[in-house]
Amino acid sequence: MPGFPFAEVDRLPFTSDPEADRLLVQEPLALLMGFLLDQQVPLQRAFSAPKELRDRVGSLDSQVLLQLPPGTLVEAFRRPPALHRFPQMMAARLEAALGLLFKEYGGDPTRIWEEAPDARELRRRLLALPGWAR
Repeated sequence: MPGFPFAEVDRLPFTSDPEADRLLVQEPLALLMGFLLDQQVPLQRAFSAPKELRDRVGSLDSQVLLQLPPGTLVEAFRRPPALHRFPQMMAARLEAALGLLFKEYGGDPTRIWEEAPDARELRRRLLALPGWAR
């Protein structure tokens, strides 16, 4: 996909699961989600979670995730093995980040970096995402 920072590679070797590694390149929301979840869990677990969430709810489309029935996202995070050490809190952070993604970028995560005129603005945009580690 044009403008995606890793368009020239077929996967990012962040997990031991080749499918999860490919998803990080194929689906920009998976990459953002991995960074969001990369708090108080091993990197491998954080970046495996997007694939697991997709498998549990059927999609990583931001609009689909926001339209899930109440409690579905939390339940998907809690189901063993939990997607994060703090499943309820991280599900809420993801939901808040998705809301901001729609409000500011029409639900398209690539707009965060594609439309940033410089590194300072990109940093501001990333730090504005709820729960983004500073």
